[in-house]
Amino acid sequence: MTRQKDLLSIFNGEGDITELELLRKYTGGQAVHIDKTTGIVFVKERRDAYVVADEWSNAVYESSSENTLGYRYTGFIPIMKSRHLFAVDSLNNTIPGGIKGKSVLDIGAGEGYFLTLARDLYGADVFGIEPSSKNCLLLNHQDINNFNGTVEDYFSHGSLKGKFDVVTLNWTLCNCSNINSVISKAFELLSDNGYIMVSDSSRLLTPFKKSLSLYFEPSLPIDLHPWFFSFNSIRCLMAVHGFAPIFQNNHHEQNDLIIIAGKKANIENSEEPEAYFDDYRDVINFFERWEKESQFYKSRDRGSYNLIPSI
Repeated sequence: MTRQKDLLSIFNGEGDITELELLRKYTGGQAVHIDKTTGIVFVKERRDAYVVADEWSNAVYESSSENTLGYRYTGFIPIMKSRHLFAVDSLNNTIPGGIKGKSVLDIGAGEGYFLTLARDLYGADVFGIEPSSKNCLLLNHQDINNFNGTVEDYFSHGSLKGKFDVVTLNWTLCNCSNINSVISKAFELLSDNGYIMVSDSSRLLTPFKKSLSLYFEPSLPIDLHPWFFSFNSIRCLMAVHGFAPIFQNNHHEQNDLIIIAGKKANIENSEEPEAYFDDYRDVINFFERWEKESQFYKSRDRGSYNLIPSI
């Protein structure tokens, strides 16, 4: 059995690893590694969590001339709006009694669309933690209570207390430098009978949904998105931190990946983290097959990939 300390080190990127060298041509020469014990794919050279959060806040979400990345992200494009509805509806249909009247915390709340849906369609009592001050203004305009900062900042703020019924990380965990810190904080923020939901689009070890040239954005620092999850690797991370997964969507057929878990002590027949390991050789083979399949698409243009609609 792999010891808890070893697994925590692995999810810091400190295990027995090897580079996925074939990916350098798609990442602008930036390195991506895989852990040989768990099969999780990640970026070893990651900047501090606060630096990455600041870059997301002041560069990725910005469209002004000061945006040195030449790129802007928004959650208001149609695909993201539909993903948020898919996620919140899955959550409401999975946890006992749904989310009506329950307190829902979204870590990395972004522009607030997920929390607006949770409140207005499903009757949840919502709160957001968000590093971007401009996004927090958007949350304020939508009457969503929020904290401007990281989840670590939230814990260091002495006047903030209380537990939540549900904590969500929607297209956020894969962008966090220190996933151990984020998941452990989520555990502490939950009530004894609370649930966590992680929504993501990495979906390794599933049918290829696009070419590798679209999976990576070579013009961006790769540590803005340093973790690439399979459904197993998210469940393994959750189990390491005391959660027991109770739901995952049909991520082979559907475009995204949703995992919902409860605190382990409250879930019958919960499994140990080892049950969720991926064979790293299968993951390497997956990328090799994906790279060959991507050759067909290498001459196709990127379409409207980086176009931002008027909102």
